[in-house]
Amino acid sequence: MGDQPSPYWGRDQAAYLAELREKPVAIAFLDGKGLRGTLVGVDPYNLFVQSNGREVMVPKHAIRYIHPAED
Repeated sequence: MGDQPSPYWGRDQAAYLAELREKPVAIAFLDGKGLRGTLVGVDPYNLFVQSNGREVMVPKHAIRYIHPAED
């Protein structure tokens, strides 16, 4: 088993999201819309983003991608 390559490599989701904690993010949704704000929390199924003075719960299954946003 030691000679077999791991099926996983790189960072995992938790590590990536931890790096984005309290930072500006841009989220693209599957329907083509988007959201910009500060990532303030995560749970297994949702992201919590502070945007325009409100905390928004974003279901992960609705997200196409997320990335750091420039201010």
